Amino acid sequence: NNKPKLFRAIIYSSEGMGKSSFAALAPKPIVQPLDDSMGRIVVDKMEVPASFDELMDNFESVLREEHDYKTFVIDAMNWAWPLVADHVIKHHEKANDLSAKNIEDYGYMKGYMLAMQYWGELIAKLDEIHRLRQMNILVTMHEKMAKRELPTGEQYQIIDLGLPTVKNGDAAALWRQWADVIGHIRAAESIADLRTDKHGNVTKPGRKVTIGSGERRIQFAANDL
Repeated sequence: NNKPKLFRAIIYSSEGMGKSSFAALAPKPIVQPLDDSMGRIVVDKMEVPASFDELMDNFESVLREEHDYKTFVIDAMNWAWPLVADHVIKHHEKANDLSAKNIEDYGYMKGYMLAMQYWGELIAKLDEIHRLRQMNILVTMHEKMAKRELPTGEQYQIIDLGLPTVKNGDAAALWRQWADVIGHIRAAESIADLRTDKHGNVTKPGRKVTIGSGERRIQFAANDL
């Protein structure tokens, strides 16, 4: 059987690296834009949703309506966060029946914990589309720097998905666990001012510089979580 295996993939990078253009090259795509990144790209698009409910309705239409699309692209998923946060505020009161004005009003990261329910609903609907309509799912995201801590207490930084990463409300971890494959796009780099002796030993360390041609490189990693 030579039929290509369906995928659930995440592509992330800093702004301007070509995530949207790359996603538009997927097999027969239909795009759910969450911002204006796809504006000039010629590809079939849905309307940008104004609420979480509208986003879920759009997902439902891809699931139920007749079409022959092969890939459902969501670009870029971190712009779903304001929709999710507004949905939490709309449907969950604070203690003492007080209304929340922003996600931080719940205190002790509770708002982010409540949001995990709705991230889960988005993922469950995408999995339905993937399974029942036999479609690829391609999600783009922006990147961010995130802190990690070793058992020794030493902290370090990684480039992570641009979603909330708070304790018990780690949306980035939820999406990483969901994806079959994750790709990171970055500008191509080279080493300048590197010097070696005649034996190839480094006598002066070089420095990384971005290649001026605008070349982009994408590194994929299968998710084995």
